[in-house]
Amino acid sequence: MAGRRGINRRVFLMGMVAVVGATAFAFLRLPSQAGGLPEVRLGVDKCAYCGMIIVDVRFAALYYDGRRWEKFDDVLCLLDFLRAVDKLGDFGNAYVHDYVSGAVVKASDAYYIINKQIPTPMGSGILAFADRNTASKYGKVLTATELINKYQQERV
Repeated sequence: MAGRRGINRRVFLMGMVAVVGATAFAFLRLPSQAGGLPEVRLGVDKCAYCGMIIVDVRFAALYYDGRRWEKFDDVLCLLDFLRAVDKLGDFGNAYVHDYVSGAVVKASDAYYIINKQIPTPMGSGILAFADRNTASKYGKVLTATELINKYQQERV
């Protein structure tokens, strides 16, 4: 009888170790491995560059540095952050939100306009769009490369 109880206890403990291990693995996985981008929690998440609370998803941006996700309240903060960590050309790991729909767009594929008449969190006037035609309704359209070049010329 004692042997049978020992086997049951052993099986139970092995099962618990497996459950705890699987749960820990699920919580510790990086978002890119989990197959999705992190959600920007409005009124909760802080900008990784300026520290302001993110309140409008239309201007928010995300960046994955290979270990963790950073969130930004304005495309300008994303650019300032990338410059500070010497990765300004690394738009391939960055995402922005379409100004009209709020949909997430890869920053390197997005189109941008700078319209200082439209208030943005940092006053940059930088708006991102998934579609060139929609962007053209708001101002002169820039590609990601053109935006970075303009940023480098003006933020010396």
